[in-house]
Amino acid sequence: MRSSTIGFMIMVVLTVSLVGCRSEVKQGRVGRVKTSSGWNKAILSPGLHSCWGFDDMFDVDSSDRLINEDMSILVGGKVNMTCRVTIRASLNLENEASALSVFEKVVANEDKLITFDSLNKIYLYPILTSVPRKIFGSCPDIQTVIANRAELADQVCKEILERAKGTPMKITAVEITNYDWPRSITDAQEELVKIQLEEERTAARVRAALKNAEGQLKIEEANKLVEIKRAEAVSESIAIIKNALKDSPEYLRWHTIRVLGEAAMGPNNAFFVFPAEMMNGSNGTKVLDHSMLKALLDAKNK
Repeated sequence: MRSSTIGFMIMVVLTVSLVGCRSEVKQGRVGRVKTSSGWNKAILSPGLHSCWGFDDMFDVDSSDRLINEDMSILVGGKVNMTCRVTIRASLNLENEASALSVFEKVVANEDKLITFDSLNKIYLYPILTSVPRKIFGSCPDIQTVIANRAELADQVCKEILERAKGTPMKITAVEITNYDWPRSITDAQEELVKIQLEEERTAARVRAALKNAEGQLKIEEANKLVEIKRAEAVSESIAIIKNALKDSPEYLRWHTIRVLGEAAMGPNNAFFVFPAEMMNGSNGTKVLDHSMLKALLDAKNK
C-alpha cells in the first residue's frame, strides 16, 4: 500500500514537470525564458507562454516612457544655470541581440521584472547628465549660452541621440527646457538688449536723415540741371536770333522805335521827334547814338 502511494506521487510530480504551466507576458513588456541550462534565444511578445519543469519567465518593461532630468550646470567655471532634459525612450526591440542582452546584464526584481527605472539608470542617465554639462559647461560665459541657446540645445539633442545608439534603448524625442540663471544675469542681459535697441533706433534715424539728405541733394542737382539747360536754351535762342537778323537792319530799326515808344509811355516819359536820317548817316555812320539820347533826356529833366 505504501509503495503504491509513493509510486503515485512520483507519477504526479513527473506529470506536472512534463506538462508545465502557462506564464503571461503583460502588455508593455517582453519576456524571455530561463531554463536550467540557460536562457532561451527568443524574445516573447505579450501573451501566454508555456514554461516547462523548472523554467522561469523574466519580463522587461518595453513601454514608451518620458524621462525628465533637472540639472544644474556650471558655465565657464563661474555661473550656475539650470535646465531640464526631457526624453521619450523605450527598449529597442528592433535590435534583437541588444534587447536579449538586457536579460543577462540587468538585475530583475523579486517579481522577475526588469523595470524601466533600472534600464534608465544603467543606460540613459549617464548620457542625459554628461552631454548637457559637457556642451553648456564648455562655454566661456553665460552670455554665450544665452546668445546661442538654440544652437547649443540642438547640439545637445543630437549627441544624446547618437550616444543612445550604443545602448539597448531607443530615444525618439529630446527636448531642453526650463532654462534659468541668476537674476543678475537676466538684468544685465535685459540692459544689453535695451542698449542694442537704442543703437538700432539711432542707426535707423541716421539712415533716414542720410536718405533725406541724399534726396534733397538729388533735387538740387536736378534744379541745377534745369537751370543749365534753360541757360543753354536762352544762349542758343540768342545765337539763332543774332544769326537770323544780322542781315535785317529794318527789324533792328523797328525794335529801336518800339523800345523808345515804351519809354515815352513810362512815368518819366520823354518823347523826341527826329528824322529817320538821324539813325544812320548817308554813309552808314551812326548819327544818334546812346550818349546823344542820354544828353537829350538830361536836358529835358533840367
